[in-house]
Amino acid sequence: MFEYTENNHFKFGYNSLEYNTRQNEDDKFWAGYGTISRNVGTFKEECLRVARLIRDKVDALSLPIDVLYSGGSDSEVMLRSFIEQNIPVNVNVVEFKNNLNVQDVGCAYKFCDTNGIKPITHKLDVAEFLESKAFEYADLSSCPTPQMLLFLWLYDQVEGVPVLGYNTNVVHRDFSKYWRWDLKTMTVIENEIKEYPKVPWYVKRNERHMSIFRYPMLKQKPAVPGFFIYTPEILLSFLQHPWTKHLAECGEWGEIDVELSKKKIYEEGFPNIVQERKQTGFERIMDLDLKCRTILMKKYGHYNQVHSWEYNDLVSHLKGGTA
Repeated sequence: MFEYTENNHFKFGYNSLEYNTRQNEDDKFWAGYGTISRNVGTFKEECLRVARLIRDKVDALSLPIDVLYSGGSDSEVMLRSFIEQNIPVNVNVVEFKNNLNVQDVGCAYKFCDTNGIKPITHKLDVAEFLESKAFEYADLSSCPTPQMLLFLWLYDQVEGVPVLGYNTNVVHRDFSKYWRWDLKTMTVIENEIKEYPKVPWYVKRNERHMSIFRYPMLKQKPAVPGFFIYTPEILLSFLQHPWTKHLAECGEWGEIDVELSKKKIYEEGFPNIVQERKQTGFERIMDLDLKCRTILMKKYGHYNQVHSWEYNDLVSHLKGGTA
């Protein structure tokens, strides 16, 4: 089995078993992590180390590294971790028909132009994809989320080992009280924050996101679906960053998710990230996304559990303690 993370330290499955498949709706999804084996560096140092580890693993297969670059901050940090060490990679960009994702792709092209990179562009009629091919990928991966299926499609387009910037999700316990995602309008609906209790934060793994691991495993295809969880050390460096710790201590009134402010962490080591605002292109085809999502949820809606680790428990576990 290919190491999808270092020593396959990141594991997931059902009913406490590893990498098994869901048999029925009552099965309980879980996700777990290994423990660190050395001193942990800064977040940037760990990013650079992960890039070197991936290079060594992929070189042993005599295959190229194919970075999947969306133009977003996660994938830019991932890409810079390679190129700042002169590690050769293919840079893959998906361009939607009718310039639907021109915002993020524009960021990708700007970065590539600035750094003398010639990207490999994959053109996709995303509207047609959501009405046809998406369901084939969903059937193979049991994924109820249309946007995740694009990653699986892109896996199949590259010649080498695809590397994806899947990151961690650190959230306030009362997240749902403060805002929610409206699928019909693809916008955030915010609730007025009248109180901000000091409560635990959690590191969450969504079952539906495991399709990015499940698909290459089923196809027996080498891949790195989670750059930012590739080692216990890179995950711990992110969780122990002073900003993450500050948030997890409820030190910033009204903040409920590290996602909205993670650039504070990123730009310490990787300054001047190109993307200023995220826009995937799906915002302009909300009706098709909702139509596809509704069908997928009827078939695979039970693949939608969340496994949560309390923040301090996971930090203790990663350091070798018990949780």
